[in-house]
Amino acid sequence: MRIFKYYYSIIILVGILFTGCDQFPNKETTNGIDDNRHYEDIKDALVGETKALARQMAEAVNFKKFSLYTEEAGVFEIASEFASSVIQYDEPLSAKRYVIDRNEEILSLCVQSYPFIINNRNGSDSAMVGSILSVETAYPLPVDFTGIQVIEIRYSKDIGVFAVYKKTKNGTIQCVAQPLLGEIEDDDNFVNTASSGVLEMSFQCDVFECDPTVSCSIFDCEMNGDSNILSSENLEIDIAQAAIKSVAKRASRVFLGSGVVNCGPEMLALCLSCKYMNYTPANAIIYPAESLYDVYNSYNSVDIIGLTYDYELMENLLVKPFANVLCANFGSGSTMLASQRIMGVTTSFQTDRSIEPTIVWLIYEYDNDIFAGIVSMFSVSDNCVLVYAAPLWNLQIVADTVDFYKTEKPIVDYPEALNSWLTSGEYVKIQ
Repeated sequence: MRIFKYYYSIIILVGILFTGCDQFPNKETTNGIDDNRHYEDIKDALVGETKALARQMAEAVNFKKFSLYTEEAGVFEIASEFASSVIQYDEPLSAKRYVIDRNEEILSLCVQSYPFIINNRNGSDSAMVGSILSVETAYPLPVDFTGIQVIEIRYSKDIGVFAVYKKTKNGTIQCVAQPLLGEIEDDDNFVNTASSGVLEMSFQCDVFECDPTVSCSIFDCEMNGDSNILSSENLEIDIAQAAIKSVAKRASRVFLGSGVVNCGPEMLALCLSCKYMNYTPANAIIYPAESLYDVYNSYNSVDIIGLTYDYELMENLLVKPFANVLCANFGSGSTMLASQRIMGVTTSFQTDRSIEPTIVWLIYEYDNDIFAGIVSMFSVSDNCVLVYAAPLWNLQIVADTVDFYKTEKPIVDYPEALNSWLTSGEYVKIQ
């Protein structure tokens, strides 16, 4: 089974391509502090962060949240067992670090699929719990971090957490953490699975035993002073344009023709067309993410108004899936939706300040057609922004929205809440 088929299953369960975006508590960076201070070792910092993320997942378990995804009692029962194990034990029983000296996008996707494969072997309910509780975040880049590194902590023979940390070209570390549910036999451990080719690529990694009792953070490490920190008056637009280039980069036969991506002829043509994102957009529309609540409720029978205090739910249920909502409801069918999920990219940036949760449409005009890309972003710490970018192609809803901002022609063809949201943005001319 192709790796993206695993990811499609996760999307069906959770409604997002990658694992969900959770808000991570603000922390102070070490930038500007005397270089003579003590800095934590990266291996201890990664273990400390993984423990914090495990606790965050456990504390996110509540019935009302899970009822938004499923009414299956077995799913909540498994999630509760995970939460109880993490909270009950003061420290994990063990911690291991796997270091992969290569840092390739496709390889990273393969590594991230390991928890889903393990959880899925224990049943669809476990797979769903792993997907719902998964966490994605980002950190500034320490000086001694390289490649792709994985931390696996175990709280019992049946409960663990698997966190994948990778270095980005933007001067950040990006992390995807997921529960491991069920006992893992020697044949199924990460080292053997990685070398077997089950993850669609065969690769080797170095293994290190770690101290499971450490409590430090990546923010306690010495930071890379050469990292590119984005700073501008139009920060949201600059972030959006930088992120959308990652989508355009996927529009290549090298990526789409790899054994990891399962892409038929029609889908391949649609994905390759995303090369238009290499160009400079003509305009942008900036929307506050919070205003999506009414739109979300118009497409879902579950009322989430009572959960608006939950920052993580807003990101998981509103920001990233909104690209899927637009494509699924106003696109040209399942092929376009599947193509969007292949092309959607999660990335991160260091910035000189925090930003509010924001959605940006980048508008491209050529050959008498109007194309668009959608980028959602929110700060996961004082100086790191997590970003999701995906294509909208030349959907009619894009053309109608651009026409409104150019001519003030009312938008009336869509649900009332969506009509109102589409006209609530800030229209910015780029070129």
